[in-house]
Amino acid sequence: ARDLTRHKLKRSMWPDYCWFDCRVKCKRTQKEYTTSIPMLLPLELLEMLWDLGLAEVLLSTDNLDAAGKRHLAWMKEHLQVEEVWGWGMHGDGIPCNYDRTESVIMISLNLPGLPGKNGAMRIPLIMLPDWAVSGNTFDDINTVIAWSMRHLVAGERPCCRHDCSQWVKTDKKRQAQSNAPLK
Repeated sequence: ARDLTRHKLKRSMWPDYCWFDCRVKCKRTQKEYTTSIPMLLPLELLEMLWDLGLAEVLLSTDNLDAAGKRHLAWMKEHLQVEEVWGWGMHGDGIPCNYDRTESVIMISLNLPGLPGKNGAMRIPLIMLPDWAVSGNTFDDINTVIAWSMRHLVAGERPCCRHDCSQWVKTDKKRQAQSNAPLK
């Protein structure tokens, strides 16, 4: 089973998880502690979608409401660019057992401008059990997301981790790509 999993993942186009230290709550003691958790970075996920998708479909604004179109127009003017790809983030709690007594918190990326059913698509970035979320958990998660988005807006790849530390073993691909231009 392990060999089959490795074989399948070898051909995967999905980006690797970014592991980072996050403050979470212990279920038993209810005390906060720091542990390493995985997340898909918006920068890498959107780059993968751009590489595999059709630009005219991804840049579509057919499904956006008037407020969304106004915001995209403002972003084009503010960033002084011709095209802007509209995307958003969504956070929600999802029941995860038969009697709905436990749930997970999911932060996902969505592409609201896409036509048809694809406009409602959500791609999970991070999931945590509801009981693990402490007062500082979302601050830690949003710090990494903001770091990724700043590099996305600048059109450059990060040269170090979100906390300005050196790349770690799980960031081998990111380190190799750090000098490559963003597509």
